[in-house]
Amino acid sequence: MKKIMMTWLCVVAMIQAVNIGDTLPPITLEKENGGTSNDKPWHATSLKGKVHVVLYMDPDERKGTQPLLDALNQLDVDPKAYSTIAIVNLSATWMPDYIL
Repeated sequence: MKKIMMTWLCVVAMIQAVNIGDTLPPITLEKENGGTSNDKPWHATSLKGKVHVVLYMDPDERKGTQPLLDALNQLDVDPKAYSTIAIVNLSATWMPDYIL
């Protein structure tokens, strides 16, 4: 019950925080908060004008997403029209970060 109430409060807070038609503030992830795979800051403005596939992965289960990635690669779609964003939960694995 506590989880349901907390989820409901978060949804209500998010609905009130953004109005339809408003532009969201730009987001940048860097350093300990995230970034790109080459250790550069990630900017939300890079998402503009494309369709995005967002994958949240446990590194120990990454083979489970391979069929989806293979199917996307076989589509006759301009690679400039879409991108794949992988969010990797480094805390969910026994592997050291530098291996991933």
